Amino acid sequence: MADRGFKGVLRPLCLGVIACVLIIGLVGAKATGDACEVCHCERQPLTVDCSNRGLTELPIGIPNDTAKLDLSMNFLREIPEDWLLQFDYLVYLSVSGNLISNSFKVPPSLRSLSAYDNQLQDIRMMMETGKLWKVSFARNKLEVIRTDTFRNCNELAKV
Repeated sequence: MADRGFKGVLRPLCLGVIACVLIIGLVGAKATGDACEVCHCERQPLTVDCSNRGLTELPIGIPNDTAKLDLSMNFLREIPEDWLLQFDYLVYLSVSGNLISNSFKVPPSLRSLSAYDNQLQDIRMMMETGKLWKVSFARNKLEVIRTDTFRNCNELAKV
């Protein structure tokens, strides 16, 4: 009888531990899981909205034909320098409200870049494309903007 009592306690305890592991696994998927499981995705044009998801890392599996990508209001610290170049159709990008300090390249297709409320110190690399027409870098740590920063931005209408 004493064994059954122990097993009776052990079984719910094991189930509780398994449930905790599964929950932790699901929460962990928010940081690196497939983008359309972690974020809200829509077609026509393909929009991936990862805003306000508590992300500390970029989600994997963002479709390459994404036109609009919103990574705002997370805890991202960096965008790898060439990471966005895989998105040939990207026209809108928001990385606002993160902790990003590094500069990164944007695809030539990009028209609108929102990067306010970060830790950016240099934006030259982001401004190499000539197709941007709207950018926002307010509330960053920009100290100096070189005179040649916007030299390729012939279509830039709003800063």
